[in-house]
Amino acid sequence: MAGDMRIVAQNSEGIHGSKNKQTPATGWQAGSSLGRLKPALEQYLKIYESEPGDTTLISTIGDLYLRLEDEPSALQWYQKLAEEFEFCELPARAVVVYKKILKLCPHDSQALIRIAALYVQLGDLVNAKRYYRIKASQLFDVGERDQAIDTCKQICKLDPECPDSRLELARALEKSGKLEEAARVYLACGRFLLLGVKPLKLSPLPRASFVSNLLTRNSSDLSSRFWKKLI
Repeated sequence: MAGDMRIVAQNSEGIHGSKNKQTPATGWQAGSSLGRLKPALEQYLKIYESEPGDTTLISTIGDLYLRLEDEPSALQWYQKLAEEFEFCELPARAVVVYKKILKLCPHDSQALIRIAALYVQLGDLVNAKRYYRIKASQLFDVGERDQAIDTCKQICKLDPECPDSRLELARALEKSGKLEEAARVYLACGRFLLLGVKPLKLSPLPRASFVSNLLTRNSSDLSSRFWKKLI
């Protein structure tokens, strides 16, 4: 079934179909009562059995579940829609759907990971890093510090010359008690900022005597001690 997309969000990144479409229950969209929505949903679900790859149909089913206030089912169908767009190699359309999912469920881990990866695929590193940062913050909030650190490292790989990303990684390491590794990142970032060169790879601890001194002082704020030393 080809046709107009009644998709999850009508915005500047919206998804559009190619032709007008006759549906089994065209009156459900505007001001429909529950009594009309439920039969429409049943009809669409029957059609889906024979046309499982129809993105218009999948979107409509998700919308109907949302109108019926069945958010978990709506999210399942929106997830199915996003995956179908990814399978069809339509990353921009998949992004639109994942945004809808995140609007309904901001802590959806899979949606955060996928939308960040899709932005990487689209060459939009700013938004990719933004969603990875949200993911890292959520991981810290639930105590998954190692995974949060891995996410911060992934951000640094996307843009190795970004000092802000490296600082975020260093602070994440410090917060997790990984002080030696945090010190290496602080030093690499500091060298980049002060000397205007590319950040160094985090190979054996640089300037061991300085780092040792840094780690054995009484103050617990490693980052402030680092910057005082640099200044």
